[in-house]
Amino acid sequence: MNYATDLGFCKALLEMFQQNVPLDVSQIKEAILLKDFDKVSSLAHKIKPSFKMVGLSQLSEGLVEVEMKAKSDGESAILIFEKLLPKIEEGFIVIDDEIGKLTKCLEVR
Repeated sequence: MNYATDLGFCKALLEMFQQNVPLDVSQIKEAILLKDFDKVSSLAHKIKPSFKMVGLSQLSEGLVEVEMKAKSDGESAILIFEKLLPKIEEGFIVIDDEIGKLTKCLEVR
């Protein structure tokens, strides 16, 4: 099966991302406030493949940096994450838009 042509599967994948990843990003924000850099690293590791899976590879690469810096230099991890956060939020908007487009496309079928 070629999932690239299965619009229903693509929509389900994006919806799963939309339901889960923003919660994890919120948890990263909380962990940063608590200076819990082990949790920051763990959560960044957890969500980085999700961004790659939905075509936001540049954000995945940024999360690799957050993950690595959180293990060795928490303050640098904070700076990297703060710089990455607006791009992550833009990515969430892109995903929402794509879900809308797929919904309309699937309704026509």
